[in-house]
Amino acid sequence: MRRMMGRRLLSSSSSSSGEGEVPLAAYWRDLESRVTRRKPRPLGSGPSGRGERRVDELEVWTKAGLFDFENSRRPAGGVRSHGRLSTARVKSGQLEAARLTYETTVAPVLRNDVDLVDLYVVVDARRDELTSLSVWATPEAFSRVANTFQYREATEALAAHFDDLTHYRSDDVETYRLTTPAADDDA
Repeated sequence: MRRMMGRRLLSSSSSSSGEGEVPLAAYWRDLESRVTRRKPRPLGSGPSGRGERRVDELEVWTKAGLFDFENSRRPAGGVRSHGRLSTARVKSGQLEAARLTYETTVAPVLRNDVDLVDLYVVVDARRDELTSLSVWATPEAFSRVANTFQYREATEALAAHFDDLTHYRSDDVETYRLTTPAADDDA
């Protein structure tokens, strides 16, 4: 049937000069030979349709979460995490001792948890304040650590350096890791 259709199309050319028939005939002859030489495959034993669709760049970034805006305050491209920000006023002259106590008692307890992403201590000598920021993979991770005996014992050792607890503040916060060109150049 296909052969007949191809020949009919070739013979019913509207061109009076006959110049267009030669290339068209070659095209149909090549097409017919490709189709007739194909080996038949059993149904379902090979590709069907157009095949798999290629994944474009937009889909890759979407899957990675770049466009998930849970919060309108989220900076573009920032990686969102959960954090615990604590600030305490330290007794005069004990700021370095408080930092070392945090580093040797509190930090190891926090580092033992697999959900800890990052840990920072900020020392403000002008205000005699020690601020810590712990970044966690899940919102529940810090609470899980804070309810352990080891954490309570470590924070009691740290609290010995505090001036008074009226200036102590601790909050759950959202953190965003932003990639900067300067940080990428150092790596």
